[in-house]
Amino acid sequence: MKTYFLDTSALVKRYHQEVGTEVIDKIFGEEDKELFISDLSIIEFHSAIALKVRTREISRDAFSHLIGLFSNELDVGLYRVMRIDEAEKQEAVELLTKYGLGYALRTLDSLQLAAMESVGKANVDWVVCADARFCEVIRLQGFQVINPEESVRNV
Repeated sequence: MKTYFLDTSALVKRYHQEVGTEVIDKIFGEEDKELFISDLSIIEFHSAIALKVRTREISRDAFSHLIGLFSNELDVGLYRVMRIDEAEKQEAVELLTKYGLGYALRTLDSLQLAAMESVGKANVDWVVCADARFCEVIRLQGFQVINPEESVRNV
């Protein structure tokens, strides 16, 4: 079984057609997979879809529809949701100390990376992330990364 940790930048592509959606569709089409997200991704997902309304990429009705689809897939257990607790917050501070100056690691990304660390490199085959700068830090931390916005890979 392949395991994936989805950053919000990649997760959104499941619900909104954009560059990289075909790679995400391929991952979701796999029979034997496990999909991790952090609980922060639930909040970030809502924010990302709301931004699409404000920028007139989608309508308010589409917003409601996409939020409903995502909520339903959460409810049926498609995702294993990793909670960000005190240990992850402390890890995020350490990651910001390590990468914040030289790699512009941002607050929410440090929390996402701390959640990935909690799941563990041994338990995550691929991190899926569509933010090139964040992908670099994830790789430096020892994870294998798929950026769905880069050329299609064999996943």
